[in-house]
Amino acid sequence: MTPVSIPRTVLVLALLALPALASAHDFLLWPGDVEHDALALRLLVHDGHALGDERGFRREHVSRFFAEDAHGQRELEGREEGAPPFAQVSGLVPGGHWLAVDRVAIDIELAPQVFNGYLDHEGLDAALAERQRRGEGDAPGRERYARHLKAFVQVGAEGDGVGCRRLRQELEVVFHDDPARFAVGRTVEVELLELGSPVADHPLDIWVEGDPDVHAHRVRTDGRGRARVTLRRPGRTVFRTVSMKRCEGCDAVDWTSRWTAATVDVAPMGSGAPRACPQG
Repeated sequence: MTPVSIPRTVLVLALLALPALASAHDFLLWPGDVEHDALALRLLVHDGHALGDERGFRREHVSRFFAEDAHGQRELEGREEGAPPFAQVSGLVPGGHWLAVDRVAIDIELAPQVFNGYLDHEGLDAALAERQRRGEGDAPGRERYARHLKAFVQVGAEGDGVGCRRLRQELEVVFHDDPARFAVGRTVEVELLELGSPVADHPLDIWVEGDPDVHAHRVRTDGRGRARVTLRRPGRTVFRTVSMKRCEGCDAVDWTSRWTAATVDVAPMGSGAPRACPQG
């Protein structure tokens, strides 16, 4: 789909009115409780410090909306009127389910100090250094960004390994331990993939609902694009990061970014037995 452009004047004025780091925010998929094989799926905005606005479904902003379970993948429909919640999802049979959204890429232009602060705050050292090397430290940041979101839902106690599956989103956190059995105190392994390839030495934030900000707990992937994470607290937990790449040969932008956020639930300590994902 064609990237969506935001009017430059409106965007720059709005950003200049905010603190330098307030421009970066997350969209998070937030499943409700399953009742009679269905749930309300919400799309929440996290401003870096707290959950805020809720967004409805807008078809022009979504390139793919789907679910995956043990029976395969199926397309989902949002609420066309655009009012929250984002969708009502039915057909949730016992087992694991991924609910996922890929959003259409958007072109934006950020004031120099806002863009530099954003790169620093997200731990994107290579992109920040590249801007300095090119003498662009005082130039606006022209960026094309897309979001790749997913949330895991377990129905019933019987695990089926669906939580281990890769959904082939452009940027994705893949779990090497089954999120159906996540509980406090366990250490789990995850892998960060971009366009199917491991992303080495990259920041990954693990935010638990109630943390003071999304960067409260950060790890880095190793040379294989993997990280081991100890689950700190029960409750809703989000694995999130952003990747920034130079957009060579692009006219409208200089950078392309991909955001990912994977929402899972962590049970209290001692709930169920841990289960590693099948190898290969």
